[in-house]
Amino acid sequence: ARFSVVSPAALLGALKTLGEPDVRLAAAVDARQELDLRLGVAWTRYLTRRLAGRFGALRGCLVSYGPCQTPALGFVVRRDHERRSFTPHPHWAVEVELAPPEAVGGTDDACGAGGGES
Repeated sequence: ARFSVVSPAALLGALKTLGEPDVRLAAAVDARQELDLRLGVAWTRYLTRRLAGRFGALRGCLVSYGPCQTPALGFVVRRDHERRSFTPHPHWAVEVELAPPEAVGGTDDACGAGGGES
């Protein structure tokens, strides 16, 4: 199954169009994972050492980097900005308590009085 997005629609679409496995595509996925891992390890080590020397607050901290972390962090930061800039507006809340007609001394016809509207 081939899909780029993990969503119900994408997964169902991929399952409907199953085909023969492509060895080259599988090798490309493996290579991408290996590159992401090696790049992440190398940059994490570099950033941790480089930034800890420049910013005292980072001493003893791990500064992690990953090709997927950077966009994910962008989503988190954008959502945080949305939350912080949110202006609440007054709203009404309606609460309803329901009971069967016989519990409140009424009848079970549509108008509640047995004879329709007057």
